[in-house]
Amino acid sequence: MRCGLDSRCACRSKLNLFCRPTEAEEYLLRAGKELDKHYIPSRYPNAFPQGAPCDYYTKEEAQRAITHTKHILAFCEALLAEP
Repeated sequence: MRCGLDSRCACRSKLNLFCRPTEAEEYLLRAGKELDKHYIPSRYPNAFPQGAPCDYYTKEEAQRAITHTKHILAFCEALLAEP
């Protein structure tokens, strides 16, 4: 629990309100905001007026989301490894 925020918080962009990011972390915050936009629509078939989530996402968007997730995960793992 860094910055006094419950680790179960689903909304990464809310972390901005509690953490003061360094310049190096700015990318991670933007990546988190982008991932927040995928949270509901990618999981629920009725999130869009018609069609399934797979009808609305491109391979490039999926690859970018995976890359963002890997960077955020690596950052978190490094934080947890600190003494």
